[in-house]
Amino acid sequence: MSSEREWIHGQCVGCPVPGECGKRCPDLLEDLAPLALGWLRGGKLPAKPEDLAPLIDHTILMPEATRPVIERACADAVKWGFAAVCLNSAWAELAARELRGTRVAVCATVGFPLGAVATAAKVAEARAAAEAGASELDVVIHVGLVRSGEDADARDDLRAVVRAVPGVLVKAILETCCLSQDEKARAAHLALDAGAKFLKTSTGFGPGGANVRDVSLLRKIAGSAAGVKASGGVRTRVMAMELLRSGANRIGSSASVKLVKA
Repeated sequence: MSSEREWIHGQCVGCPVPGECGKRCPDLLEDLAPLALGWLRGGKLPAKPEDLAPLIDHTILMPEATRPVIERACADAVKWGFAAVCLNSAWAELAARELRGTRVAVCATVGFPLGAVATAAKVAEARAAAEAGASELDVVIHVGLVRSGEDADARDDLRAVVRAVPGVLVKAILETCCLSQDEKARAAHLALDAGAKFLKTSTGFGPGGANVRDVSLLRKIAGSAAGVKASGGVRTRVMAMELLRSGANRIGSSASVKLVKA
């Protein structure tokens, strides 16, 4: 990959079309394409918009979301065949009821969106969400500990959550937009060491979201041992495809229906 580009919050400085890296800068993707494709069904990228659906977590995380909004999100997820509905943990029980008997998973967030809460609070939220029916948890790591160089404490914080919910798939949200390149790598390694099964880029509430460079880095670190979820600002099919090519095998988006109808 080129080292001459200057990046701020995951985008090339001055780029007029962020998210179209494959068209304009294919060298960013060449090294990662074979590995990324290995994660996708049949080793191929989705050929049609609707083929994206099984790779998408339909995301409803705004604090003002109402019960009807959550119910509609669940209905849309079933209709289009999304992998999961990702929502705040308070709605896990409702989502589990709405999605019972379907293939759509309930994915609840933990420690969202800051991650800077007591470990005991994260553990309690994770257990409550799992008991309510969540089979996947997107857990925000303690970003401040990583930035302080306290990787072992950040790892133990996440590990406590993983161990509290055996059998539940845990995705570690790294909030890459708040980390340096070195910190991103360290955060990814500690998350894997803690037992996370996915490395997730962003909450969508920080100063930046998913981008090709970060997804590529996370895939290189994860290898075949874990998944990579790209989330935050994924609003077009073009961008979703670039992220899949760069190593993601799950996309988190609140524009899910738009992506599969494009």
